[in-house]
Amino acid sequence: MAKRNTKDRARRRTRPKKKEKMSKREKEVAMIIISFGLLIIAMIATYWIVEKNKKFEYAGLTWEKIRSGKVTFYRTNFTMIVNGKPKAIRLYLRSDPREEIDVNASIRLKRLTYISTDPHIENCENAIVALTELNLFLGVVGIKTRAAVTEPEESNRTGLPYITCENKTDYSIIVVVPGEKNEIVQAKKDCYEIKYTDCEALHAIEQFIVEIIKQWR
Repeated sequence: MAKRNTKDRARRRTRPKKKEKMSKREKEVAMIIISFGLLIIAMIATYWIVEKNKKFEYAGLTWEKIRSGKVTFYRTNFTMIVNGKPKAIRLYLRSDPREEIDVNASIRLKRLTYISTDPHIENCENAIVALTELNLFLGVVGIKTRAAVTEPEESNRTGLPYITCENKTDYSIIVVVPGEKNEIVQAKKDCYEIKYTDCEALHAIEQFIVEIIKQWR
């Protein structure tokens, strides 16, 4: 009987102790660590999604959405044949190139091209910026540009030539005027009209640049 009691006491001593429950403090620390880990994962996932959405494919080109101060740009790099040689070009637009407008034109510009504008276009936000972009882009691809206006009174006031699609010339003409909607039309063989509504001249002009890239590459 004594031996049996001794064995029973030995078994009780060798039994594993039950795992103690976590204290309230330990639970709080564990929750903080888990929450912090989930926060890090969420931040990484958000950053990855944002970075992925900055780049997109359009018109056979890779575009990147970037910010400079308060201004958003759409940047792309491509190569075009200029004067028989490949030329690397970097382009910055202020409007999303994917926001297409109606185009009914096969754009072929002569070495000399007049850009004739409605005199009220300067009242539209960023219109002058867009015209500057167009002039610079055409210069890069080998087109020499000159300014003109679409109204004779403005021609008399500024000294710029009065040019519309009614002119018979040996150069190309780009006319930028208000219209019922944003669109690009070929009024005559060497004359193209960029029409804009609600002062959206910036978008319409930049779409003309995008269309040149589509058709000339």
